[in-house]
Amino acid sequence: MYAYQQNFTNLETMIQFLGTQLLAHGFVLAAVNGNSAAANISGAATDIVVNAASGVDSRSSTEPWSIKLRANDAEGWVAINILPTSQMSNFDPPQSDLPNYTPAKGDTTEHKLEAGRVSVNSDSARYFIHRTNGWNLTSLDGSGNPISVYLAISDHGISLCCWAEDQLDSGRCSSWLVAQRGVQQSNLQLPSYKSPVICIFQTESSGDASTLTPESIQRFIVIEDDISAATAPVSAVIAQPDVFPILNPLQQVTFTPDNNVIVLFPQLYNTSRHIYFLVLDMMAYTSADAVSMSSTVPVAFSIGTKNYFALTANGDLNTGMRILLPMS
Repeated sequence: MYAYQQNFTNLETMIQFLGTQLLAHGFVLAAVNGNSAAANISGAATDIVVNAASGVDSRSSTEPWSIKLRANDAEGWVAINILPTSQMSNFDPPQSDLPNYTPAKGDTTEHKLEAGRVSVNSDSARYFIHRTNGWNLTSLDGSGNPISVYLAISDHGISLCCWAEDQLDSGRCSSWLVAQRGVQQSNLQLPSYKSPVICIFQTESSGDASTLTPESIQRFIVIEDDISAATAPVSAVIAQPDVFPILNPLQQVTFTPDNNVIVLFPQLYNTSRHIYFLVLDMMAYTSADAVSMSSTVPVAFSIGTKNYFALTANGDLNTGMRILLPMS
């Protein structure tokens, strides 16, 4: 299932749309504005918590996890947390000191690591979307910079991309995430063994697809079998001790000699305990030079063909890596 909606000028309205779509396709409502008795998502909702259920994750009953959506349109931000349900207290994620963090000179903002926060380093002072500080737009006013949303939901996870409609050539004004259990490449099904929920995301891009920035795309483990705590993010694009890079965010060649285009998937990831030879099929990527925005891209698997929708590129002038999210 996927939902594609354009022309959001209000960020609170946008998260209400996302919450409604999640509830219609595999999630259950936990709270609205901190109220666990809320029956639905109203037009006043600025804080929404939904819990994964069997429709989006067959293992959610034994490894429960949740998504928290918050927005403040006046301040120009959207915050998203994806974390074990049990890790929240009164529907709020815990915070701790950011490791190895030194504030910039003159920075008086309190920076904390917030569990499961989909922002650079899970920094509580950074966001999934921030119109000015993250996307470098010139105004907090959404009327001049409407946002489009593409949300895909399967029986083993979700993927989401949001972008400023008039800034596609900047490579800076988009944010995306994937939260899913890895699947076997042979049949795109969950393995019989463990498959933790992993989150990959990009919330701030420099627009330079020729320079590798470790923090440009990060990943963290949402929940793993008997560990009910989201991990701190690590780079998804460089090798580090006990960390494999799982995708290439740079300008890349994906044409074969017989003029086909190779579409790639994040795969071969690890936790602190195990390595998983699994594929994350809720997102694909290829060269932005090979596929244009809004194209339908058929990807051949051994079990058949699956269509993906081409979305934003991470380099200016539509260069670098382009992401693709599933259409079914």
